[in-house]
Amino acid sequence: MRVNVYNEELTPETRVVTKTPETGKTFTGIQFILDSGPRLHYDADDDDRSAVTLWADDKAKLIEILENAVIDLQEAP
Repeated sequence: MRVNVYNEELTPETRVVTKTPETGKTFTGIQFILDSGPRLHYDADDDDRSAVTLWADDKAKLIEILENAVIDLQEAP
């Protein structure tokens, strides 16, 4: 699967989220919150914005993946 998120949709906001399903294993995710128009929200307390979430069962592994992505981006022409 490929997910494309374009510049107009990106915001500087990120969130760290966790989930522990019935298996008992805790997953950590980083959410990249996407921009959405106010007409999509019922009221000011409605925070059902779209996000892209990257999940891993090991926080250190997720950090390593993100660090490698930053290195790749810095080295790109």
